[in-house]
Amino acid sequence: MSDLTALIAISFLGLATAFLIIHVYNLANRLAVEMVAGATGDAPMPTWFRTRMLFNMWLPYQFLAFIVEAILFIAFWEAAELLSHSGAKIVPYLLAFVTASGAVFALMTMTFGLFQYIRGLRQTE
Repeated sequence: MSDLTALIAISFLGLATAFLIIHVYNLANRLAVEMVAGATGDAPMPTWFRTRMLFNMWLPYQFLAFIVEAILFIAFWEAAELLSHSGAKIVPYLLAFVTASGAVFALMTMTFGLFQYIRGLRQTE
């Protein structure tokens, strides 16, 4: 595979995963808004149900985003190692850096966001 073909494939993969990550975070944020508001549609939700939503729905979405970004970091790093031209390696290394940063931020969101939501749910009891 030539370097140009590899760069096109890497760029396409990076763009497609960016839309996937944005979609996953959109789903997680929609759930977070429902938990904070305490209502689904017009029906109010009890605190125990919001806590269950936190662990059964919000946390898996955040974990999915972390796993996707961690796997993509490895994929982009390995793709950079397969390219022969040193100037062409900057694109996969840049995408590897972006996905590694995204994975770190997803991990921070999972931990700090989880504690923040738990604290907020305990205050509503």
